[in-house]
Amino acid sequence: VKSVEYILQKEFGRSLSDENVHIIDPFVGTGNFIVHIMREMQKTKLPQKYANELHCNEVMLLPYYIASMNIEHAFYEATGEYKPFEGICFVDTFGLSKIEQVKLFSRENTKRVQKQVNTPIFVVIGNPPYIRIQELRKEHPDEVDYYNNTYQTPTGAYDIYILFVEKGISLLHDTGCLGYILPNKFTKLDSGKGLRRLIGSRMRLLIDFGDNQIFAGQTTYTGLLFLDGRPREKGQYRKIPTLEGGSDGIAKLLTDTSFPAIVTENARLTKEPWAFADEAGTRIREKMDAVSVPLGSVVEQIFQGLITSADPVYILTLRERAGEYTKAYSKASGKEIMLEAALLKPLVSGEDVSRYGAVLTDKLLLFPYRLSPGGGATLIEEDEFTSIYPKTWAYLKEHEGLLRRRERGLFDDGSWYRFGRTQNLDKHERPKLGVARLTERLAFIYDGKGEFYFDNVDVNGLLLKTDSPYSGWYLMAVLNSTLIDRHFKEESVPFRGNFYSANKQFISPLPVRKINFSARSNTTLETLITLVREGAYSEAAREAKLFPSDSAVIHDFLAALAMSIARKKQTISLLTLFCDGALEAGSHGKIEMLKILREEVGPLPDDPVIQKEMAIRIISQENASVKETDALIDSIVYHLYGLTPEEIAIVED
Repeated sequence: VKSVEYILQKEFGRSLSDENVHIIDPFVGTGNFIVHIMREMQKTKLPQKYANELHCNEVMLLPYYIASMNIEHAFYEATGEYKPFEGICFVDTFGLSKIEQVKLFSRENTKRVQKQVNTPIFVVIGNPPYIRIQELRKEHPDEVDYYNNTYQTPTGAYDIYILFVEKGISLLHDTGCLGYILPNKFTKLDSGKGLRRLIGSRMRLLIDFGDNQIFAGQTTYTGLLFLDGRPREKGQYRKIPTLEGGSDGIAKLLTDTSFPAIVTENARLTKEPWAFADEAGTRIREKMDAVSVPLGSVVEQIFQGLITSADPVYILTLRERAGEYTKAYSKASGKEIMLEAALLKPLVSGEDVSRYGAVLTDKLLLFPYRLSPGGGATLIEEDEFTSIYPKTWAYLKEHEGLLRRRERGLFDDGSWYRFGRTQNLDKHERPKLGVARLTERLAFIYDGKGEFYFDNVDVNGLLLKTDSPYSGWYLMAVLNSTLIDRHFKEESVPFRGNFYSANKQFISPLPVRKINFSARSNTTLETLITLVREGAYSEAAREAKLFPSDSAVIHDFLAALAMSIARKKQTISLLTLFCDGALEAGSHGKIEMLKILREEVGPLPDDPVIQKEMAIRIISQENASVKETDALIDSIVYHLYGLTPEEIAIVED
């Protein structure tokens, strides 16, 4: 309410208290906004506003009566006089034009509705409800069909608050102002495309609270949206940083008139996702886009991980490998079991993914499918299970009842042991990149041998084209860089805890620098790699930057650096497990760890204390090398996209 009053005074020279400033909350609920407006209003102006210029609608009977009582009581508290509030209508604002709805009104209510329809509304204010259209369709499919056929803004799996904005604009006089509290994600998500197309030209101010939680006890991602009744050339965008003080800290920041705002050219606010940046930031983005192609065009497919619909049955914890069998712990059975190893695949979840990280997972996926050489996967038949994989079949039969009951009996048939979803079954044993869906910083791994399966929506896979000249190692280096991470966060949506969504919509447009593969030089590449091995990182950077930014030498050098970091991180992970006592004698990890130590220091002493001291020293050395190599990659990626020292400083600020 105070935000709307501020805008009215600053931009229109008007006030909520002024005569002929008609105000409506089109979805009033229990009357909170109207009550707050009355309390903020000049007391001498309240009787006239109450009788003539406050309007609201409610479609649910109980909230309608509660709102009436709350508003009338607020008037009584302010004036000492009781008067019925005649500005409230019992009506569905969405369906004001529906003849069949009008026929249901009482004569008095119909009179109020017709009066409201003919009123020049100057201020629309409210907090629309947030309901996913899929949930609404389950109970009211006809209502959803009406919305889809009547409104311009429905797109994909939209939320109903999008319709509230469109309806608010339709009620607004062309000289008026709309102010809503609503989710901030419409600026990025595909489902906000219709709304962005409608309101971009009218945008006056968007205050984005990011991942700050505004409503106690609720996890929401909130914004304040202010629109004009007619198009305007420029608007403003303000992003609230993550604050420790919660809503109190936000209130102080909002009253700070020096808080920086980005001026928007509203002609640029189209149906495409909105990325707000100042002039320098916009220049950097345009420079990058001019020399790049979208990541989605470089890879064959971006896909989700596997969805079993019964993870406690299908996802196991490795205990011990024993030839053709594997001992694993089953959460569904509550005990260790022995299964045929051929059907158990290493599984990577979001927690296993780190930048350049080597995957050391103890999770196994029971995969009851056979991959076809030409692509595709078929469910293994019962006869084959009983003859070749009897232990695994007995385990599945143990949980047959649970698997058949999934999703209200949808799996109660002859293929009861299949996964919940069958998309992407054949993608995981191919070379691919992986990225955690929720991440504080973009974190890509490269599974060049197709060893790992990806878990559910936690990890997105990027399938490499078989004929692509772009190396997976090169792509991993570019995508893990500071520059691309900044670009990603401008495009993505935030989540609580400073996390960002790295699903297909937000990673597919990432700019991948185009490379001229016509000229390669293995000799030059070996020279650069030798400089890095010798610790001459600055000299390596200078030598690399002598080549054109689209040179194949730069591509190959970045690929080599990414491979180097991945190997060093694998070494660090294994040695850390050894130091923590997490590697059992004779295990594969213990054997690999001892091999690493021998390569570094030669013959090993038998004393485990000395072995641990050696491991700690190597961990320290490798961590330092990873840090230097990571910084070298950043430096070369800036060169790759042609950034100036001043632009680099902006990115790293």
